[in-house]
Amino acid sequence: MTSEAPITRIVTRVAFALIGFCAAYLVPSYARAPNLFYDPLAHRWLFGASPGPIPLGYVGMCLYGIVGALVGAAIAQVLPARLSLRTVALLAAWTIAALWLTLAYFVWSLWPF
Repeated sequence: MTSEAPITRIVTRVAFALIGFCAAYLVPSYARAPNLFYDPLAHRWLFGASPGPIPLGYVGMCLYGIVGALVGAAIAQVLPARLSLRTVALLAAWTIAALWLTLAYFVWSLWPF
C-alpha cells in the first residue's frame, strides 16, 4: 500500500502538467492571443496576434505550453498526497481527452476550406 502513494503522486503531477500544457498550447491559438513569432526572411522576432503569413509561431506556442505545464505541476503540488486509484484513473482519462482535443483542433485547422 505504501508503494502506491509515490506512483499516484507522480501520475498526478504528470497528468496535471500535460493538461496544463495542452490548455496553454491550445487556448492562445484558438483565441488568437498575441504570440512570439520568428520571421525567417527578416531574421527577427516579433510579438503580435498575426504578423503575416511567413512568421513562424511554433516557438511562442511551445513557450505558452511550458508555462502551462509548470502551472499544472504547481497545482498538483497542493493536492492531497493520497488520492484514490479511481481519482487517478479519472485524471488519466482527462489527460487523454485533453491530448486528443488539442490534436483534433490542430488537425482540423489544417483542413482545406
